[in-house]
Amino acid sequence: MDSPSGGLRERLLVDDDDDGAHENGSKMKRGAAAGPEGVEYLTVDEMLVKYVGEFGRAQFWHFVLVSLAWTVEALHTMSMIFGDRVPAWRCVDQGSSDGGGSCTPSSSLCDLAPGSWEWVDGKSASTVSQFNLICGEEYKVGLAGSLFFIGALFGAGTYGSLSDSLLGRKGTLAMCCMLTVALGMLTSLVPNYWLYAAARFVTGLNSSGIGLCCFVLGTEIVGPNKRGTVGMSAFYFFSLGIMILPLFDMFTSSWRELYFTTSIPGALYCVVVLPFVWESPRWYLVKGRTADAMTVLRAFARRNGNAVPENVYLVAHSLDGAADGDEEARAGLDPASPLSVSTRPGGKEYRAGDSCAVVVSPRIAMRTDSGASILAGGAFPDEKRIGESPSEFGGTLLDIFRYGETRWRMVLMVCIWFFIGVCYYGISLNVVNLGFNLHVSVFLNGLVELPVYTLTALLLGRLGRKFMLVAALSAAGLCCLAGSFAFGNVPGNGSSADTNSLDLGRVFSGDGDGSDYSALLRLFCGIVGIFGTAGAYNLVYIYTMELFPTVVRNAALGLATQAGSIGSVVAPVVAVIGRSSPSLPFVVFGFLSIVGALLATRLPETKDQGLHETMEGMERTESVKIAAAAAAAASTGNGSAVQSS
Repeated sequence: MDSPSGGLRERLLVDDDDDGAHENGSKMKRGAAAGPEGVEYLTVDEMLVKYVGEFGRAQFWHFVLVSLAWTVEALHTMSMIFGDRVPAWRCVDQGSSDGGGSCTPSSSLCDLAPGSWEWVDGKSASTVSQFNLICGEEYKVGLAGSLFFIGALFGAGTYGSLSDSLLGRKGTLAMCCMLTVALGMLTSLVPNYWLYAAARFVTGLNSSGIGLCCFVLGTEIVGPNKRGTVGMSAFYFFSLGIMILPLFDMFTSSWRELYFTTSIPGALYCVVVLPFVWESPRWYLVKGRTADAMTVLRAFARRNGNAVPENVYLVAHSLDGAADGDEEARAGLDPASPLSVSTRPGGKEYRAGDSCAVVVSPRIAMRTDSGASILAGGAFPDEKRIGESPSEFGGTLLDIFRYGETRWRMVLMVCIWFFIGVCYYGISLNVVNLGFNLHVSVFLNGLVELPVYTLTALLLGRLGRKFMLVAALSAAGLCCLAGSFAFGNVPGNGSSADTNSLDLGRVFSGDGDGSDYSALLRLFCGIVGIFGTAGAYNLVYIYTMELFPTVVRNAALGLATQAGSIGSVVAPVVAVIGRSSPSLPFVVFGFLSIVGALLATRLPETKDQGLHETMEGMERTESVKIAAAAAAAASTGNGSAVQSS
């Protein structure tokens, strides 16, 4: 699913982290500060809560329009399932050997003489038949898939920077969509394998920016108390893209047509949908375009049936500190001045314009070690109030490995993220090896992801992070291991069997043979595997955020998501191995999921636990817990000794 790639989902936790800092302040009321002559200064979040509406009709439709881009990304990510599959073949003359082995439906292609067999749907059915990726060339299929995810790994960081700086969220989204559409169409025209692999790499580079930009653009206009829930809902659209992908394959006859037609929705999105999408007011704010930011906020308020008063001005940071003890700073905010600039303690500049007032900080567009941007109006881990030292609570990626507790947690989470990345994308791509109707398999894989997000949100607060992560990975692992024993009747690469022609009617009427029921069992195990790994993918974002203190939280999350992205690079290779040994991928996915579950048992539970702010604070708290546990154990031991005596 980041699918979904790692950089995409990281934004959700960055926003959630910021939200927590706001929600702890009396539901944002603390940020509203009155200036001279009744002028009110509000951050974006405060204005959303007080005047615009946190998630009204305007935000809902804007979120839907923006998030449709996830569907475009899903089509380009998962199109390799159909485009790179091994198509059915048949014997031309089953009695002729022509210097090779006798051609039978159970023969291996590599043992047959040229001309004794043919592809059922012609040479252009898939890239495998088009570029002859069989008999020692199978690795090229996995290589093309891995190159796509390698491109996505680099693209997320590249487009993340562009969306934060030069082009903005909407501009970068438009650029990603247009380039992805163009590259998808060009892919359908490539004459050889190596150009195809290069095209897939560049497509991955651009398509990864789609989800990243549309997630941020869709949630930055949502209020702090709704942003987490709304952000999780964005992933439904990626699943929707997976579900509709089989329709494109059903109505196309070649891989070239498939790549071309799956690019059409992206073109329609650019022409029909993007013109109705607004740029993020937060991006306008940090770029000094405060009049544009206010225009967006007023438009959303009007569509929600609300209004923003004329005496309300927009600021990047809450002015509580100035309200409490820095009247000079507040005096510098003069809305009557066309553009007044005054430097205050802490290195900040206060600018007041004709539409709103802005507080510009040297670190307002700062990027953390993870590469994620901290949004205006959010909580800055190392940000102090006006006049205080901004570096008192700092942290880097190296600090994580300097402290024993965070070092151990980081090692565990990197391994778990890597395992989840391999298993989630691997199981998704491995549907070609199940020996079941491929269209039905892909549709069900997308469908089963939909309730995962809902169940995660409903059960997370009741069962806890650790229990749910262990349970999700264990369920996926056990089902995959069980499913590996149901591959006895699945033909490998050398079979001419058409795995899209299994008779479901026979299965459900009770007249199916052993191969039909084995195929159904494999499908069930694969679906449970997707369900468990998709749930683990969602859980691990929240869990990682809560395991590390504020000063290194983004850095830790960035490193962990990179491990997950590397796992997605490995996944296509594992799926390709399944073409010659169908049961092996399920063994790999089952083993990695079980190991991940065992590693998760070594992590502490974070449910109902406060988030640590500094490394020292976390070490101190953990030391107290260890001492208390040791004292309790000693007390229990002494009590038992007294009773026995």
